[in-house]
Amino acid sequence: MDEIDEVEDIVYSQPMSTPEQVAAAVVKLAKGTETEIAMPWFSGKLSTLGYLFPSFRRASRGLLYRIGRKNKDKYRRRQS
Repeated sequence: MDEIDEVEDIVYSQPMSTPEQVAAAVVKLAKGTETEIAMPWFSGKLSTLGYLFPSFRRASRGLLYRIGRKNKDKYRRRQS
């Protein structure tokens, strides 16, 4: 949290994964039941849409920055 302002707002536009979610994904990958996992799931879908439709990525960028800024402020308040 000491360096939260160093991270771009857009990073916070998607929910953060919990340690348990990350551990479960690592286990799935290690077992070979999955070859790739996007975390969180919705971020993977947004990334795919952005690659397929660059105009969508450009159009949604401002919205994602606003959402990220709002979420970043929430994280700051939790730490206060």
